[in-house]
Amino acid sequence: MAHLDELSATDRAFLDLEGNFHGMHVGALLVLAASDLVGADGALDTERLAALVGGGLAATPRFRQKVASVPGLGAAWVDDAGFRIEHHIHRAAVVQPGGDAELFELAGNIFSRPLESDRPLWELWLVEGLSGGRLAIIAKAHHAMVDGVGGVGVLASLVRLAPEDTRAAPIEWHPDPPTRLALVRALAEARVRHLGEFARELRSGVGDGALAKVRDLATGLAGTLRTGLAPATMTALNPSTVSAHRRFVGTRLELDRVRAVRTALGGTVNDVALAVVTAGLRRTLLRLGDDVDAIRSFRALVPVNMRGRTGESGVGNHISLVLAELPIAEPDVLARYAQVKSQIEHLKHSSHEIEGAAFFEKVADLGGPNLVSLTFSIAMRLRAFNVVITNIAGPKVPVYLARSRLEAVYPLVPLFSHQGIGVAIIGYDGALHVGLFADEAVISDLDAVATDVRAAFEELCEAAQTSGAAQS
Repeated sequence: MAHLDELSATDRAFLDLEGNFHGMHVGALLVLAASDLVGADGALDTERLAALVGGGLAATPRFRQKVASVPGLGAAWVDDAGFRIEHHIHRAAVVQPGGDAELFELAGNIFSRPLESDRPLWELWLVEGLSGGRLAIIAKAHHAMVDGVGGVGVLASLVRLAPEDTRAAPIEWHPDPPTRLALVRALAEARVRHLGEFARELRSGVGDGALAKVRDLATGLAGTLRTGLAPATMTALNPSTVSAHRRFVGTRLELDRVRAVRTALGGTVNDVALAVVTAGLRRTLLRLGDDVDAIRSFRALVPVNMRGRTGESGVGNHISLVLAELPIAEPDVLARYAQVKSQIEHLKHSSHEIEGAAFFEKVADLGGPNLVSLTFSIAMRLRAFNVVITNIAGPKVPVYLARSRLEAVYPLVPLFSHQGIGVAIIGYDGALHVGLFADEAVISDLDAVATDVRAAFEELCEAAQTSGAAQS
């Protein structure tokens, strides 16, 4: 049997949370410039494009594996003996005139559909019929399989830094799925191994500074659980449950202007992005008739990349999930930015909630009932957060698929049961690309939300410029 790659407790939680109307897949809409991959009639060279994409994905074994579970012991990724790439790469066409509006509508429809659980948990749609000879790829992968940063790594396996037409060399692959008995034995051995590693880690922590470290972890974990078990204020963006229908829209924020705000007001690019989304959602709630000044607690579930802290890499989830209080009720643009900046600094540096959440997930990996799934389920029932906002670092320079330049990439974050909108952001080639994913029953006009986000960005840029001029 080949090496067994287990699902972490967080990976399994995303499978457990899958529901009829809230599929737990992440994704992206990639828009590429005109090239010889598109014919004069707008039709794709699908055979060549599928070979380019499929060859790149073949380098990652996870794309040929599915989930096998053993109750009480966990789950692992195992080779799918029946894997066929044509089950995962599909073709679609936008309605004419093939502009961004029609492309976003198609993406929303495709993102609404759940993945087939008995196969490797991903699919790609190759989209033709776009105006200007462009093409698009709509990508979906289950959150159990990949997080946002891992998704960028997958993207990197498909694209190049210069236009070229080389294809990945075919990979000879022979599936080697374990027998049921071998799977049970391997997962049981893994539980024993994890307990031993955890015990050794605890023993190695005994010594100078260990008590302070334990105290920090306990403080962080207590803070996470305390916030996660307290209901947020429900708003017009938070239905009792989501419907089956989704909308998807993308917009862009120019990175040089984002950096100008950061320079004028301090903080990070992420602080600017969160402040803009907060202000944009405030505008949306005002349009929807909410009394925003009366909102006591508006929380975002924010994934934090742990790869740099733990040394882990690759696909799968290497994140810590924390809750950030967003000042949605603050009417002043500069005060709102300062509060967002302060909140994120507190979460990163003094609350220890990131480390506490990561420790909790490590304990959950030891086996037994999945504590991450249980905590998530309780938090969802209590409605502990209003929105998910994720910000991912992508390529800083243009990249290419064959001779097609990637013009834009709009990411997707899934919706939970009470969450009417999710916001995903990725930095690429001089812009922050914002993907808005919403329940159509909650937000019928998602374009208006994109307009709200852009207006909030303009407001913050103007306020930062005025502030900088006043200080000079």
